[in-house]
Amino acid sequence: MKASPKIMFLAGETSSSVHLSRVIHHLKTILPNAIMLGTGGDDMKKEGVYLYYTMKDLEVMGLFNILPRLFSLIKIFNHLLEVVETEKPDIIVLADYPGFNLRFIKKLKKVKKLNIPIVYYIPPIKSIFTGKRKIRTLHKYVDYNIPLFAKEDALLKKYHCKSHFFGNPLVDGMHISLTKQEFITKYNLPENKRIVSLFPGSRHSELVHSIPFLLKTVAKLTAKYDDLTFIMPISASNTPFVKSKLSHYPIQIITDDTYNAINASYVALNMSGTLTLELMLLNCISVTFYAASFLENLFFRFVVFLAHIKKIKPFISLTNILNDSLIVPEVLPYKVTPATLYKLIALYLDHPSEFPIIKKQFTTIKPLLGSEGAYQNTAKFIAKLIQI
Repeated sequence: MKASPKIMFLAGETSSSVHLSRVIHHLKTILPNAIMLGTGGDDMKKEGVYLYYTMKDLEVMGLFNILPRLFSLIKIFNHLLEVVETEKPDIIVLADYPGFNLRFIKKLKKVKKLNIPIVYYIPPIKSIFTGKRKIRTLHKYVDYNIPLFAKEDALLKKYHCKSHFFGNPLVDGMHISLTKQEFITKYNLPENKRIVSLFPGSRHSELVHSIPFLLKTVAKLTAKYDDLTFIMPISASNTPFVKSKLSHYPIQIITDDTYNAINASYVALNMSGTLTLELMLLNCISVTFYAASFLENLFFRFVVFLAHIKKIKPFISLTNILNDSLIVPEVLPYKVTPATLYKLIALYLDHPSEFPIIKKQFTTIKPLLGSEGAYQNTAKFIAKLIQI
């Protein structure tokens, strides 16, 4: 093994950059002299990765937001191919971002003929209409896959892909530091009211589409219930924008304290994403929805139509996807209305006797996420590949 092995990381979304940064944190203790380069967010930069491009350059949400930035992404794509040829990394670790990363490794292996080991962390195999095609690409061009779910690991192995499941980092990544009462006291919330948490998403485009629905739903709920208090847990970076939208509504912003907020909540209304699993792991009853643009809604109708033809259940909540059945209510993008969201939340508020039944179903899903130590074991595996 080289004294200073060179590792290239390619992350193009905030969530995958966060995951990779935590793997890198452990990897540095095993390979302290490793040279690390690639693309990602500030969290990866803090771990010592030299970044050619950041989230500002790469992160795009939604099919129709890609088109205006297509030329820029093509330039980045070609430059990174040149970087690989010049730097000759000992291994390349990709994370999610399939539209870019799958094309990138295909170009590397098929056109450039570069024989560099490829590890795909969080491989993309969830797509309803391109899932099998993506799996074939993974089988042909990826040397090692590291999925975050046991079901994905089984599916990859079914199609003869090399796959290693080390557990889901959510299992050991959530820490509660406040009791419900301590949370209420810290944020000066009413003692005798039920807390409803509103999660509008993390990306700007998600906030733009989701907040109007959430505000209209809150207006409907406050008209019927006088024992509710509303909070909106968000990141510090999103606070200025969200504050400007909530000025006339009885909603308290909670900054960078998501897990304590979930722990104190009676129910939650959330945009689809990893948060659905975090809510489940913390035993919080929730309603999941996804708000999107008009064009994205049309596209999603097509996806759902295709799913029905292929007899696939088009769930958007990861909790329901893992269970392959409906446990928590969810609302597809083109069906989202304040009336629909109000109706589903009201069912929970009026029938708390349903809570134990739902929470019992949660216990069947939690084992599917594997054991603790996902980041550390992933780092050990990557280091072992370099040391071979």
